[in-house]
Amino acid sequence: MAQTPQELRSALADVDRMTGPEALRLLTAGTFAAQRTLTAGESTPAAEWTAATIDLTRALADRGLLDPWDAATRTVNLAAMALRHLHDQQRDSVRLTALLSDAARLLPPDPAQVATRAADWRQLPRTEILELRRLKNLLTALTGLGRHTPEANQLLTAWRNVLPLLP
Repeated sequence: MAQTPQELRSALADVDRMTGPEALRLLTAGTFAAQRTLTAGESTPAAEWTAATIDLTRALADRGLLDPWDAATRTVNLAAMALRHLHDQQRDSVRLTALLSDAARLLPPDPAQVATRAADWRQLPRTEILELRRLKNLLTALTGLGRHTPEANQLLTAWRNVLPLLP
């Protein structure tokens, strides 16, 4: 397991050879290290761990080792935590524009159509309920990020009325 952010970054070169369980163990270790250093107030290592973990999460999703919805939700949650704890000059490590772009690509194009489906979600097949739940998880994470950035708030504008309807 990676003991430093640099080791986590060097593991990115081996992502193509990783199995799913190996990748998830590495991702979990990076996430815990980022969270630990953020909450301990260790801003420089926290920024490095956060950036490395976000890069690893995106790489795993790009290679099909992590579901894109899970990856987006994980990175947005970690970014929101980082923005709460990092100094202004270290917030660039979060790469907010790329994260919001990833999240926006996953959102369905028509919030009104989703609201119609969600209004009677208990009658939907399980697979559709799970789709709506993944959407809710991502929107909830974006709400946390929206407290720190106007870009996330702008992305959420069309979804604010839909979120309470989701399972």
